[in-house]
Amino acid sequence: GLDDVPNPPKRRTLLEELQSLLSNYLKEKKNMSLNGLSKRCTVSEPTLRRILKGQIKTLPNSTTVLDIL
Repeated sequence: GLDDVPNPPKRRTLLEELQSLLSNYLKEKKNMSLNGLSKRCTVSEPTLRRILKGQIKTLPNSTTVLDIL
């Protein structure tokens, strides 16, 4: 198992995955603003901004995660 591996690969958290997904999408779509993305995925701009900055107190609920995806 993973216990036998000297340096097991670091598992990314849900927050890290969402941050990566959002930042990569915004880099790819240079003309897409955070506001535009929020309207497109029906998640509020402040929520998206907090996720991007890692400033969320609790993980987004499953509906929010699915809306972002």
